[in-house]
Amino acid sequence: KITSKEFRQIMGPKILSSTNFTVEVKGSAAYFTGYGWGHGVGFCQWGAFSMAKKGYDYKQILEYYYPGSEVVTLK
Repeated sequence: KITSKEFRQIMGPKILSSTNFTVEVKGSAAYFTGYGWGHGVGFCQWGAFSMAKKGYDYKQILEYYYPGSEVVTLK
């Protein structure tokens, strides 16, 4: 057994860009579907950067990546 992080390091980040992936085995082949790039927390820095360039603010970006969340100021 190895962790997804260890597996990603073995495969290389250009092959498996995130630890957030699923595997489907068909016959002798394994198909990997990745969800993001990096840490597996559901936030794409490049996607957020692109949204910011289009005029979205940080609250809109965070709420896009984390639906149902709410950005609030703590007192």
